[in-house]
Formats: sequence, structure tokens, C-alpha cells
Amino acid sequence: MISDKTNPFCVGGFPGPDSTKNHCYAPGTGIQYYDWNNLEYFVQYSATHGPIGNITANISQQGTNMWIVS
Repeated sequence: MISDKTNPFCVGGFPGPDSTKNHCYAPGTGIQYYDWNNLEYFVQYSATHGPIGNITANISQQGTNMWIVS
């Protein structure tokens, strides 16, 4: 995961649109599912490995609604 650097530990960042900011990189693994029939549903289960431990996340998006559980 590449995210904006919001703190010295690179914890809790979210990818942003500005490529000129300072960024953090955290290796991770996961799986993604898409609803290919109407392209309005997305689910991701991931585990990111950071400097203070592992963080798991479940991200779901349907249309313009997004839910993130870490």
C-alpha cells in the first residue's frame, strides 16, 4: 500500500491524488472481488505489514458508498 505520510510511523494513511507529497510504503497481501456484471460492487480483504504490527482491513464499495473496517 502506498499512502500519504500523515505521521512518522506511517500508520493510518490513505492513498491520495498528489504524487508530490511524502509517501509511505507498506507491503501487504489480500484479495479483491468485483461485480463484473454492472461494475458497481467491490470488496477487498487485506493485511498490511507495518513498522508497529499488522493491520487488517475489509473494504466494501457499492456505487458511491464505501465502508472501511480496520
